[in-house]
Amino acid sequence: EAECATKGDTQWEDRASFQQRSMAQTRAISKALAAKLRWVVILADYAPTPADEMVRDERSQAEATMGNCPDHNTPFREVPAGVARMSGKPYDAFWACPERGCRQKPTGMAPGTPAAQQPAATGSSGAPAGDEPEQPQHPADSDELPF
Repeated sequence: EAECATKGDTQWEDRASFQQRSMAQTRAISKALAAKLRWVVILADYAPTPADEMVRDERSQAEATMGNCPDHNTPFREVPAGVARMSGKPYDAFWACPERGCRQKPTGMAPGTPAAQQPAATGSSGAPAGDEPEQPQHPADSDELPF
């Protein structure tokens, strides 16, 4: 059986052998499917390299461009575009501190970042301003029936 943790695969060197074998199997299946389906991934405009195969420095390089949170000294991370849970309204991607409950946002643009990639103005929840997720209400506080 194959195992991960060859030289340079530092993420898997200290893992248990059953975890290494499982990851080796996952990677083999992924590569077999990628050979047939990579064109779909490229057409959908996704990255052709799986995240687990990227070197950690490459992943954190983009995160480091927006600076660190002044409260936690952790690099800001890009939150992908999505849909607000309560309102169902879509929102654009934005930059935020990864610490739970932190409301800090980057103050400016990273050097060399195109204008199209500027962080959107965001509200206190991290959703774009004006698209704040609605606060859940107790059914008794509403004129609407809960069913």
